[in-house]
Amino acid sequence: MSVFRTLCRCAQVLACVIALAHAATAAPVDATAAEPMTLDLEAPGSSSPMLAPLLRMHGTWPDSCVPKIQSVRLAGGEIDVVARTATLDCRAGATPYEQRANPALQAGLLHLPPRVYAVRVHLARGTETPHLHRIDLLDATENEPAPAVENGFWWSAALGDDHVPALAGSGISLERQGDQLAAGLFGFDAGGAPTWFFGSARLDQRTARIPLVRLRNGEDLFGEAPAHPVAEIGPELLIEFTGPAQARAWLVRPSATGSADAIDVRPLLLQRTAFAGPEPGRGWSGRWVQVDDGDRDYAPLLELTPSGSEDGDSFRLEDSRAGVTLTCRIAPQPADLPPAICTLFQGGSKVVAVFDRIGIDRLEGRTATGGRTRLVRIAD
Repeated sequence: MSVFRTLCRCAQVLACVIALAHAATAAPVDATAAEPMTLDLEAPGSSSPMLAPLLRMHGTWPDSCVPKIQSVRLAGGEIDVVARTATLDCRAGATPYEQRANPALQAGLLHLPPRVYAVRVHLARGTETPHLHRIDLLDATENEPAPAVENGFWWSAALGDDHVPALAGSGISLERQGDQLAAGLFGFDAGGAPTWFFGSARLDQRTARIPLVRLRNGEDLFGEAPAHPVAEIGPELLIEFTGPAQARAWLVRPSATGSADAIDVRPLLLQRTAFAGPEPGRGWSGRWVQVDDGDRDYAPLLELTPSGSEDGDSFRLEDSRAGVTLTCRIAPQPADLPPAICTLFQGGSKVVAVFDRIGIDRLEGRTATGGRTRLVRIAD
């Protein structure tokens, strides 16, 4: 059995242990009685089908002073919830709870914009200052198809409006097979020494929550004596794929300095990048096929080669035989990152398709008539 399969099975077996360990860390009174807080979006009733979905917070608390939602704030792709528990006259014993709120209505909106939301619950007891207790990803994208995630190395990048700084030298390796996703996280510990985590989980359309483990005391690569690695519980990796080679991610761990049920969260932006080359766009040259959802019987083969750049903010590839040109805008991103948008032209001026989900091996977008289309790389 390969090392990869062994690690996958190891991670799956340890998933339950990790969940129990995190629950034990987060339980405020009696970890054996409480169930972790769960967040989800609840569709409106049949009498009001056009209204925005409700945010539902539920679980089992170890006493009768259950969390109650005090406020909800919607800002872009983030929803912040403040919940508070009482501290007096709390009866011991597991108590189920269920709370609902309408983030869209609180923001003055009739509908919840379709996207994935990072929902953070800040919890306080009595008059204490709220601390971060839970973070989840909730998908409200409705009928928008999820991007096809590319396998390979993904690196931390400083991109986007959030101004999230990159973790230099850190990234993840991804392997997707069907709806199963395995991830290896490589980075550095508090002392600057390299460290490596591994985990696997089900990919739910475009999001995943992956419990990670770290293996130590393994066998020396050049050693002769066999060793049995020991698995340590690591952080959780929450990930939302925004394109074939782009993702938002959050590393989550029990707080090192805060309350017993507090968590620390590190946001990340991840990108799969092309190998650097002497000319822009070299990483996207090669053989491609275009596949339209509306006409899958016709899939033209394109041989794209770099043909220069009209300016420093774009690159161009062409198939002179087919009379097709692919022009991609790279500013303000570094040249080794996937471009922001690419346009496929026929005969130099006729727009065939516009792609806004761009990976190294796959481009996804829409045709000039609005149908979904994609360019898929074919191995040489």
